[in-house]
Amino acid sequence: MFNLFRPAPPRTITVSPAGRQFSARKGGVLLEEALLAGVPLPHNCTVGTCGACKCRLTEGKIVELTDFALSPLTGEELRAGYILACQSSVRTDVTIEVDLGSQADFAKVSGRVAGQTRLTSDIMGLRIVLDEPMTYRPGQYAHVGLEGVPVARSFSFATPCRPQVGQEVEFMIRLAPGGQFTEALFARDFTGEKATVEGPLGGFGLSEDEAPMLCVAGGTGLAPILAVLQHALDSGQTRDVHFFLAVRSQADLFGLERIQALAERWPANWRFAPILSAEAEDSDWSGMRGFAASALEQFKGFGGAAGHAYLCGPPIMVDSCADSLAAQGWASDRILADRFLDMSSGTQARLKDIAEAKP
Repeated sequence: MFNLFRPAPPRTITVSPAGRQFSARKGGVLLEEALLAGVPLPHNCTVGTCGACKCRLTEGKIVELTDFALSPLTGEELRAGYILACQSSVRTDVTIEVDLGSQADFAKVSGRVAGQTRLTSDIMGLRIVLDEPMTYRPGQYAHVGLEGVPVARSFSFATPCRPQVGQEVEFMIRLAPGGQFTEALFARDFTGEKATVEGPLGGFGLSEDEAPMLCVAGGTGLAPILAVLQHALDSGQTRDVHFFLAVRSQADLFGLERIQALAERWPANWRFAPILSAEAEDSDWSGMRGFAASALEQFKGFGGAAGHAYLCGPPIMVDSCADSLAAQGWASDRILADRFLDMSSGTQARLKDIAEAKP
């Protein structure tokens, strides 16, 4: 009877045609298990909306954490056995078919923590000096590991790429209650200790044309927006910008000094407005209140066929903003999105509940 309480043995995942194999926990999310094992499955949003992590299941069983019929997978792909790795809970040994070529060249670079800065009560700035240069596009992200912390987590670069000896990269990290990585980071100072940065990953970034930019950052979604804007400035581009930073209250505002520095040097029209969703009614705040999506109702003329929207932050914010813009006639290919999903205990519990509720 005591066998009932032993952890389930790991499952073997085979990736063809590359012939890679790795072990995964029963009930683990396929994409996360692959990345933890160092297998670079293609992916982007990690929340089931972009379709970048699609692969064909040829052997074994998984549990759909969301309904694949409502995903970016087409009917033909579903009939052919395609799944989304980021929304698949491993049940048995599994074989999948996927091309690793698009992300097989990413690198795992070691370094040391250069410093930590508390930006708000629950957001930490983390700077890492790399032992060797890393090339990435502003808007991309990487897996970050810290010595002594058993898991790595994904965060967007907060600065543009400047590959050189002693290259420093920066991340903005929100505390996820129950999350092993962030609770360790907020518990003590890692300055001087070993770290790893593995990437780059993701397809978010600056559009090639110099179209006007409508930027909406929710919380730590500010990181890729800052990297993209700084890159645009450094490369001499002259795009009009309207920029919203969406947070809960004045106490949650951060990065304002960097935003002001960008504004002072920006060569074209620049408008910036914080918007607070939960500021006390009797506070001295005289700026915008409410949710970001409601603030976008005025931008039908700004975008249209000419502008690009850059939306970064929690999925509910990104999706509501995208819906607001679509209702105003913005084409889907003019709306660029990066959805952030934390691995707090609440998020993990919801995924576990979904997986265990399905046969």
